[in-house]
Amino acid sequence: SVTTDDRAAARCAVDYLLSQGHKKVALLGGYAGSDVGRFRRQGWIEAHERHGIEPKDMAPFMEGRFSFKAGYQGMEKLLDSGEEITAVFAVADVMAVGAISAITDRGLRVPEDISVLGFDGLELGEYVRPKLSTVEQDVELIAKRSCKLLRDYIEDKGTAKHEMVGFSLKCRQSVKYLG
Repeated sequence: SVTTDDRAAARCAVDYLLSQGHKKVALLGGYAGSDVGRFRRQGWIEAHERHGIEPKDMAPFMEGRFSFKAGYQGMEKLLDSGEEITAVFAVADVMAVGAISAITDRGLRVPEDISVLGFDGLELGEYVRPKLSTVEQDVELIAKRSCKLLRDYIEDKGTAKHEMVGFSLKCRQSVKYLG
């Protein structure tokens, strides 16, 4: 298998939000049955720890599957919680887009009222307004490396392998600097 280091990428994303002055970064998505969601949640926690933010002082998290609907519904619950939230790290771009819809449907603005950062780097992020800041995975490289590993495994009767590939942070319009 070939993947992005989900924990390191999530930590990078939340480090970025915290470095932009956000102290209340909620987590949207990930559920107990998903390794990807669990690793991204660990990265969210580790970034807070690196910035000296105690668990009791962290913004809440809302579990959910990776979908527009779960992002929308999870964001509604976060907004209804009464907890202070200045930014949301969504563990998938589709969830981030759902969150943006929920935020705007409540009469709030992204990023003026709440910043949103996603994960995946889907092309969709270029077309929503504001343009979505996101962790971009190198999908083409993941596909190429996966095919090569599979071909090598079949041809050489090799052993199973796992590789991690890099990621990049795409800073667009959905995150506000708070200073």
